[in-house]
Amino acid sequence: ALAFLDTTVVVVALPRMEEDLGLGLTGQQWVYLAYALSLSAFYLVGGAIGDRVGLRQTFIVGVVLFAAASLLTALAPGEGVLLAGRALQGVGAALLTPGSLTIIEASVHADDRGAAVGAWSGWQRGYGMAGILGTLLRRRKRGPARAARRERCCPYRARSRR
Repeated sequence: ALAFLDTTVVVVALPRMEEDLGLGLTGQQWVYLAYALSLSAFYLVGGAIGDRVGLRQTFIVGVVLFAAASLLTALAPGEGVLLAGRALQGVGAALLTPGSLTIIEASVHADDRGAAVGAWSGWQRGYGMAGILGTLLRRRKRGPARAARRERCCPYRARSRR
């Protein structure tokens, strides 16, 4: 869930990144895409590494890499470091995600396994709802200020939307 929740958190944080780092639209897209591309590119590789080295070790390396990359992105002074950190986060997520269900299955008693797998599935699917809720909250929070900014920058367009 950690790996998938990260994508929704970033979507909510993009306006702040735009202000703090001066990211344009293309930069904001790459903040999202650097993570998504590296996660999807290394996802199967993470599973294969888990099969060869061991799921527990691969999971731990993935969590450590993900956490270190998260720290790098939090301290990023500019767009380049931020994008590199996001790509490393994707690699870490690709290492920790494939084995997570197997680890749950191996470490939870058979009587409780159904509930544990259900919780895991719920978190995996719940990240989509978090993205929707985050977007709605962000729009609500930015509503009047954004409308005023829109009117200053292009008055005709702002009036036509009323």
